Amino acid sequence: MAERLVDSGPMGKVVKTYLILIAAAARRETVTYGAVGNATEVHNLSVGKRLLDPVWRFCEMKGHPDLTTIVVNADTGEPGEGRANYRERENVYNYSWTDYAPPTIEELEAMPNG
Repeated sequence: MAERLVDSGPMGKVVKTYLILIAAAARRETVTYGAVGNATEVHNLSVGKRLLDPVWRFCEMKGHPDLTTIVVNADTGEPGEGRANYRERENVYNYSWTDYAPPTIEELEAMPNG
């Protein structure tokens, strides 16, 4: 049996979200809140607080562009409130994400909730 890449706990879901987003960024695509929620088994209304906020804090801590700007509402195609920075989205698409290690569960757990 294959070993799971990340655990299914709360911070494991954040790591999974990060990996989903860097894959989408490499393809210059947006991702819907629903797609993130389905992939992580988190209710759509909780995706921002439970998954995207920790990804945003990690990116800020590491000096990366805000990866969460590529997550959009399926109906409008727009990012959520406070995330609509299209210049930053271009930075996300052009960034060399694979040159940097993804967050570890330990790093995420040690971050302040900001």
